Amino acid sequence: MKKFLLLLYYALLQRIPMQPMPGYKLGYALRRWCASKLLRQCGRDVIVKDHCYFGSGSRLTVGDRSQLGSNARLNGDITIGDDVLMGPDVVMMATSH
Repeated sequence: MKKFLLLLYYALLQRIPMQPMPGYKLGYALRRWCASKLLRQCGRDVIVKDHCYFGSGSRLTVGDRSQLGSNARLNGDITIGDDVLMGPDVVMMATSH
């Protein structure tokens, strides 16, 4: 099921337009739903903007009411807290020792 959701997200959902384009609320809802199934933990009212890359999502935790920015690249064991607003093109990379 996870492989199907990853394919769905990267092939289709990440390309749905953002605000102010028509249908952006549906796009936000679909990306949030998909992220809630893929991420290690996904808080309430999370917004995943277009073209956000987070790999398989299994090492990413996102808190309530946070936004993952447009074209963001999140790689590694990352925890994003509550009420975080991420700008476009943010890159976060984490390694473990």
